[in-house]
This record gives sequence, C-alpha cells and structure tokens, in this order.
Amino acid sequence: AKEETARQVRQAETMVPKGRLAEAQEEARLLQEEIARLRQLVERMVPRTQLAVAEAEAEQLRRLAEGMVPQAELERLRERIAAMVPRGDVDARDAEIAGLKGA
Repeated sequence: AKEETARQVRQAETMVPKGRLAEAQEEARLLQEEIARLRQLVERMVPRTQLAVAEAEAEQLRRLAEGMVPQAELERLRERIAAMVPRGDVDARDAEIAGLKGA
C-alpha cells in the first residue's frame, strides 16, 4: 500500500490540470501557424543586396527619364521645326512687302 501511495504521489507531481493542457495545445497550434506564415514571408523575400541593386537601378532610370520626352512629342516638334523658316527670311519678306506698299 505504501508503494502504491508513493507511486500515486509521484504521478500526481508530474500531472497538470486539463485546462492547462488545452491552453498549451492551443498555444502550440498558434505558434505553428505563425511559423508557417513567417516561412511563406521569407520565401517571398529577396536578399537585401538584391533589393539595393534594384533600387539603385530604379533611381538611375528615374534620373534618365527626367531629361526625356515621349517619342510622339519629339516627332511633333520635328514636324513643327520642319515647317518653319529662318527668321531672316521672314524679315526680308516683310521688308519686301513694306517696300512694295511704299512704292
């Protein structure tokens, strides 16, 4: 009987209330979900050096784009320039017209 009592005491010392077990199981489940979420996040990430290279390339492209105009706008400007005549030609024509009027 003493041995049985001693065994029961040892067993009781290692036991926890059922509520604590349920809490621990729920906490373990939540931790597993968090681990899975973090694993997915890490898989979608890129090394910091790769990010820095991409950001530097993007900044370089932004700087290049600042001094550029769309191709269509460039073509319109070329057409306008092609349709123009030198200012001296206009002044000479105006002088010629003025001379004809004065004659």
